[in-house]
Amino acid sequence: MKHLLKVCRVLACLALAYLAPSLAFAQFAVTIQNQSQTLSNNYELKYGASVVYTGSLSPGQSITRTGAFDMVLIYNPSGGQACSGMAPVCTTMYSTRTFGVNSTTTILFGDDHPECAAAPLTWGPGNYCSAVAQTTLNGQSIVISNSAAGAIGSATAVCNSAVWEVSNPTCSASLSAPASVSATDGTVVGKITVTWGAVANATGYDIRHRKQGAPSWTTVSNVTSGWQLTTADESVFEFQVVGKNVAGEGTWSGTETGNIAKGCATQTLNWGPSNYCAASAAAGAAGTSRALSNTTAGASGGSTAVCNGVTGSWGQSASTCNASLSAPASVAATDGTVVGKITVTWGAVANATGYDIRHRKQGAPSWTTVSNVTSGWQLTTADESVFEFQVVGKNVAGEGTWSGTETGNIAKGCATQTLNWGPSNYCAASAAAGIQGTSRTLTNTTSGGSGGATAVCNGLTGSWELSATTCTANLSTPVAVSATQGTLDGAIKVTWGATPGALSYELQHRKAGDANWVAAGTVSSGWQLTIADAADHQFQVRAVNSVGTSGWSTAVTGWAQRCAAASIGWGTANMCSGNAQTTANNGTSSLINMSPGATGTASAVCTNGAWVVGENTCLFELSANATDGTIEDAVNITWEMSYTGGGSVTYDLFRDEESIATGITPKEFLDSAATRGAIHIYKVQAKVGGVVVGEITDTGFIPECRAARFIGASLSGDMASVNGLIEQWQCLSELNATRAIDAAAPEALSVSGSGAYKSFSIPLSAGLADGNHVVHLTLESVGVGINSNRTFDIPFTLNRASIAVKNLSIIYNGSLAVNGLEANSIGRFGVRMDGGSGIGFAEEVK
Repeated sequence: MKHLLKVCRVLACLALAYLAPSLAFAQFAVTIQNQSQTLSNNYELKYGASVVYTGSLSPGQSITRTGAFDMVLIYNPSGGQACSGMAPVCTTMYSTRTFGVNSTTTILFGDDHPECAAAPLTWGPGNYCSAVAQTTLNGQSIVISNSAAGAIGSATAVCNSAVWEVSNPTCSASLSAPASVSATDGTVVGKITVTWGAVANATGYDIRHRKQGAPSWTTVSNVTSGWQLTTADESVFEFQVVGKNVAGEGTWSGTETGNIAKGCATQTLNWGPSNYCAASAAAGAAGTSRALSNTTAGASGGSTAVCNGVTGSWGQSASTCNASLSAPASVAATDGTVVGKITVTWGAVANATGYDIRHRKQGAPSWTTVSNVTSGWQLTTADESVFEFQVVGKNVAGEGTWSGTETGNIAKGCATQTLNWGPSNYCAASAAAGIQGTSRTLTNTTSGGSGGATAVCNGLTGSWELSATTCTANLSTPVAVSATQGTLDGAIKVTWGATPGALSYELQHRKAGDANWVAAGTVSSGWQLTIADAADHQFQVRAVNSVGTSGWSTAVTGWAQRCAAASIGWGTANMCSGNAQTTANNGTSSLINMSPGATGTASAVCTNGAWVVGENTCLFELSANATDGTIEDAVNITWEMSYTGGGSVTYDLFRDEESIATGITPKEFLDSAATRGAIHIYKVQAKVGGVVVGEITDTGFIPECRAARFIGASLSGDMASVNGLIEQWQCLSELNATRAIDAAAPEALSVSGSGAYKSFSIPLSAGLADGNHVVHLTLESVGVGINSNRTFDIPFTLNRASIAVKNLSIIYNGSLAVNGLEANSIGRFGVRMDGGSGIGFAEEVK
């Protein structure tokens, strides 16, 4: 307004200058009266541009001047009112007022309406906001902005009858979020302590907490750093802190988690070598100490268990664990029963896992120890002296008590000796010297008889013992004994040659592997044994006369018609094979496939001594795996099959019995058409020549929901922010986003929007230097298992110089204005700003 009045002053001067020629040399008497009670005023009596008189009038003073004048200037920096006969309306002055003059001009100057002096003003809650209002004329208003730290706001200051009035006030807290928020993690029993750093201009703090996963917060007002939440709940709790002052609350801090010290549950604890010792520690709170005594059989010891409140688990110290085993009982050593060895045995020791043994020759001063032995251990030696033995049990915790001493010795040998047997010891033969257990087959050397015996050296006594003695008439055994081998169905025929002097023959038989013979009685050559099995049978024949019998013939082996054990193949390209057991004619052998890569069974029938394959199955072995929600947008089915036979293999694939692929050869298929969130049954069928030779099934699914994804971002035109889009499906229970520029700490990022695509904006500090930078965008998708935490790097380059104004020009009527330009008519003004390659360029106004 003052600027406009100054312009009006200039126009008035121009107008008076125009009128000046018609008033030349006129003499006027001008009276100026200062009627103000408080204000002084200055005056100038002028003719044209020349000042004729100038001076100052104090309140109540007046002055009259006579001369050639054409105008009078009254001015006072504080304002006032002035009027004259030529300008009879007394209006408020704005620093200066100009009057024309005539022969009787009187100019009156008086007090204006009062003004409001510069003064500090307050408003808002508790008058927290404040600002200094500058001197303002009565009836005028100005906008003032808060200058008090810790708040933002503004108001309109109105000067009303020299009194300031405040209207349209706004005043709210402007406080940063508390930093260094920390909550104890299991270090305080029954409490969680929360601390934080001071917030500038905050006069108090509120805190809110909730159990992790809970939907709502519980707020506690007017707290200080070090506040504690008392609870018995061992769950993880979340905390946020906010600073406040009279103007209100600031920004809530990020979330910090904490928990009380955890108790320890009743638990069986182990310690010692290989954790052999054990005892149960009863449940207790953090810091509880339990003295434990071992309860594991076979050891003794103890330990001290202390409950760790951070982990909720028992820690142990001062642990001892030693073996506690009785001495082995029933220790025995052989006394001459084993050649060149002494066998030592003993009874098991409860809770022992192994044994050591020590031995020495009786009378020797020191022992020789052998570790890790078992009952039945043998000492090998040629020394027939007596040896002493002791045994000890052991386990992981150590050795127990040594047993008492047991003695033993190796077997003794027998000297060369003539031995007799039979009726009245008629038969005789010489046995050559030998060690214990040596067996000598003796043949009668006495003329007139035949016979034999077996002599065995007794290691305990060092003498020969006879067994299997014979002493009979001298008849030769039958010769040319034979048995049919597979030529008769269900029977075996035995034949032999005649023995001179024999009146009859006796036969005995047995199934191969049996210990005992079965007597057939008196028989003739060509005798048959009827059987139903496929086993080998052995036969012996001897001659009989009135004096006695011959020896038994050498055993011969025969069998009925049968199919021998064999490997038999079946199925496509004989891919399956199994081992058929020896089977009698018309018998059946059940086969199970033994070939790798396939499964199957078959029935093999022995027909006229040859194998014939009957009913059978033969399928490839397949393994399959369908992904269970491990891929975001598809189910990947893979399979394997071992097959070395002829012919190419193709595969058909089914989803819930619906065909989704046929005749394929790769062993992998990606099903992106599966229903999201539904569990499908996938079946793979293998085919050779169009015939199904194997199949396998497995279940798989696509996860019901997908993690949030970064779509794209760009730098704003004024280089003040980075703006972008994120895809977030509505199925996500929660999305937590943070952003960090370069190496700065991450900060929470607000994401807005109601659809699948949501926007974000990251402001760039004016203090961030020009150059290359990277925004690290982290998305935490709550409720999904795949890519639940993703970090994206968004590079950008700041070049503010490219948008800075380089030159500012003022245009008047299309031409460049120069300093001091005087506008003598209404024209068109414009401003032209020249910038760099970016924004900030303005065209000339047309």
